[in-house]
Amino acid sequence: MTAWATPGTRGNVNDPARTTERIIAIHFAAQLVLTLLLTASSYVVPPWSGAYAEVLLGFRSRMPTGIPPTLLHLTTPSVILLMVVNQALAILAIVRSSLPVSRRLLVGGSLLLALIGVLSFPGGSHDLELYHAHARMVQSGANPYLVSPLQAFGQALSKTMPWPEQLAPYGPLSIGVQALLVGRVGDPWTAALALKLFYALASVAFVWIMVSLPSIREAWKAAAAVTVGWSPLLILEFAGNGHADSLMGILCALAVVAFVRGRGILPWLLLGLASLVKIEALLFLPILAAASPHDQRWSLRWIASPGITVTVVLGGYLFFGGPQNALPGLREEASKALRSVPQLAGYISGVPAAGTAWSLRIVFLAAYAVCAWTIARGRSILAAAPLLYAIYLLLAKSFLQPWHGALLVYLLAVTRLYGRRAQLQDLIVGTWSISAVLGGYSYLIARRDLSPASQAASTAIMVAPVLLVLLGYWVLGLVRRGRERPCSPS
Repeated sequence: MTAWATPGTRGNVNDPARTTERIIAIHFAAQLVLTLLLTASSYVVPPWSGAYAEVLLGFRSRMPTGIPPTLLHLTTPSVILLMVVNQALAILAIVRSSLPVSRRLLVGGSLLLALIGVLSFPGGSHDLELYHAHARMVQSGANPYLVSPLQAFGQALSKTMPWPEQLAPYGPLSIGVQALLVGRVGDPWTAALALKLFYALASVAFVWIMVSLPSIREAWKAAAAVTVGWSPLLILEFAGNGHADSLMGILCALAVVAFVRGRGILPWLLLGLASLVKIEALLFLPILAAASPHDQRWSLRWIASPGITVTVVLGGYLFFGGPQNALPGLREEASKALRSVPQLAGYISGVPAAGTAWSLRIVFLAAYAVCAWTIARGRSILAAAPLLYAIYLLLAKSFLQPWHGALLVYLLAVTRLYGRRAQLQDLIVGTWSISAVLGGYSYLIARRDLSPASQAASTAIMVAPVLLVLLGYWVLGLVRRGRERPCSPS
């Protein structure tokens, strides 16, 4: 008997739960077909697969220097658009019915979609090459925080390696996982497949955790599971392209869940582990402290809890000689101003991008302080966490990529898990899933043009639709409130 069946209704064709199950199954079938199409398109649309094909299949001598844009180049974002709409309709059906959905369909379906995504041809990013290089360096005894891939491998390094002279900007947990998975793998395709599979299964594990949580309505669990398991952005960027942000996003989201459920030191431990994947997860540390109940403020436990996260982070970096060794790579990463709002603002204003980036980071700190203050005054962490991260992406992220917004998907799932309305966040995530993919890889569509003008155009394609959605949502809200406001007597 499935999770939604009851003794009195099994076999009843008019059972509402069975009707809901059939509706979700139809939406899943559509998502399955679209995922297969997304995977197939990665092999036949040159710009999306061409970037990595140079390394994996040795196509360098046969690759043209410029590929004229065609309608085929819109295949990937068009499929993602259909996947976003289908996913939204499935979630709407779940929420309206308020009935549970079979856990077998939720977890098994997410697993199937993830495995299909793993089979896609990785494109649009060379990060898998960098992960492989770091893993091999660790296995050979080199410290990626002190030695660059070029210094470690010299002329044997892949010609398409991104920033071969850069020291590692990733956390020790990320590098450690890569070393365990692919450190002794020489073949780049096998290494890429192993990393893609790991990050894809991490999302499936997150789905399983959500549907297994006790004392939460089954319909809410189903909506959260579909949010993550059916997400085209996660399928493309983690199962397909194998980015490490998947692990950071899952750990951050679980930290929020553990905090809401009052699980003692667990949220602080999880946040520490997330920060060992990418240090920017520490953004959530002050707001978790600010969200603590008023009766716990200034207690020994409240003061010591953030120290748990800090201790985990410092302890993790000790495996690579201490956190001071990671500072050069982090500084170099922060100095980039590419395909981001700071770079776009600098291009439009004529101010150097680096100066614009630091100015916007100051604005972000002010917005961060306001956000923390509202949380301390009682604002829900479920609403504040995604807002904070979205502001960070817009103002403080000087190098913006499509997969950087994936953490918003995990946070949206947590919001749905607790039955909160998240219309604005839903619009942002859906719009970003489409526009970020098209904008983030737009320089590949023509000739891989990395000029400032191309970078600015790429950023505008990524960010402008999201800003328009925000503006439209607020305007409609103002109009709606104006209509509901009673007229003053004449």
